[in-house]
Amino acid sequence: MNKTITLTKVYDPLNRSDKELIKYQFVKNETIAELLDNQGNYINSELLRFEVSVNGVIIPEEEYGITRLVPGTHVTMLPVLQGFWKS
Repeated sequence: MNKTITLTKVYDPLNRSDKELIKYQFVKNETIAELLDNQGNYINSELLRFEVSVNGVIIPEEEYGITRLVPGTHVTMLPVLQGFWKS
């Protein structure tokens, strides 16, 4: 059995080939929130918002702390475009 978690970090939502693929050792009972906490400055920005999917299924942000990872899981982080305009 595969004892790793694969994380794909997409840096540019308009160019999905601009990404990094990282393999982590599986940690029993680790949640999405804990995995994302290990990403440091990449996600610690008030200007960026991310969608996270696990094995292709988008996980709501309020479920990051309760969604546990299993060996072989593929997590994808994709920045979401946000508009800023004056009214």
